[in-house]
Amino acid sequence: MQQLVKLYAMLGNQGHYQPLQWLAQSANAAPRRAKHHKTINTIKDAELNVAFNSKLPVSSQEDVEWRGLLPEAAFLTLKMLATQPALQNERLTALTTTPQVAWKTGTSYAYRDAWTLGLYGDYVLAVWLGNFDGSSNPNLIGRNVAAPLFFSLLPLLGEQQHANQRLFAQSEQLNLREVALCRQSYQLPNQFCPEMESGWVIPGVSPVAVSDLHRPVPVYRQSGLRACQHQPPLTELAVFEFWPSDIAALYQQAGIRLRQPPAFAEDCQQLSQTQVQPPQIVSPQPHLTYLPQADQPLALQARFDGAAKQGYWFADQRFLGTVKPGETLFWPATTGRYQLRVQDDLGNVSEITLNVQ
Repeated sequence: MQQLVKLYAMLGNQGHYQPLQWLAQSANAAPRRAKHHKTINTIKDAELNVAFNSKLPVSSQEDVEWRGLLPEAAFLTLKMLATQPALQNERLTALTTTPQVAWKTGTSYAYRDAWTLGLYGDYVLAVWLGNFDGSSNPNLIGRNVAAPLFFSLLPLLGEQQHANQRLFAQSEQLNLREVALCRQSYQLPNQFCPEMESGWVIPGVSPVAVSDLHRPVPVYRQSGLRACQHQPPLTELAVFEFWPSDIAALYQQAGIRLRQPPAFAEDCQQLSQTQVQPPQIVSPQPHLTYLPQADQPLALQARFDGAAKQGYWFADQRFLGTVKPGETLFWPATTGRYQLRVQDDLGNVSEITLNVQ
């Protein structure tokens, strides 16, 4: 919990990591600063880029100040945490103005503890509930027990209006730009994106790409079936969403039915496809060496474009099997070096070098 408090405080300090100062600690025990400020690496994690000091020993990170996040990344994370409304009665919310709070709940595996952390004004407030012996309790759910206590404690911190304004105010020095994004994919919109909303990016840092989620499909006006090629005036273009196979699987698990293109009117020798992405091999990893196990075959997984219906796996020139998007193929690999390749039914290919020892 102490580590979480320091990480949340880092968000309010524009990405600066600082050790905790306990009240019983000597005021003269000032935190040490990291000496290697010039060695900064950048790694991409989701949509934020994290800056960290690679020369700083892990054992010494607890008692020194160092740059943990880009100021822009810290600000955007604060804004995301603050989008969740404060937890209070709905009628009270309609009648009062609630302060802005950047907060998050947590529930551990097997209900062993529940917590809520947040930033409000000049303070980081943490609430932890659980049994000291680590035993489970089905009532230990962060939003149900820790969050109400968290918001009941906020008024005890006193007036924080001005401090809260400073906390959530955007500095002109931040390298941020507000751009239009496609509402469904949160990427830059293409010409077929039906809905857009504004969002923030860090120029030169954020992985910005044009969305290919929405694509036109030629459909016969008379029958409503899909055509191989656009042939106006016999066909018209209808826009459909082509989600990657892993995202489509999540929608299916949630019981959400996605609108699918109609069936083809005839077999297509040459299919009109725009913005189709090649498959991406998710497992195995190209830079790892795998040890063969007789009772545990290697799991072959790929992320397919939303337009693909089948995938074919090959090891060198040997055919391994056919999968549908979202399926896993298990292969009893033996010792050797292979060119592992996956191809979809649209002709797109991806391959990696696989080492099995």
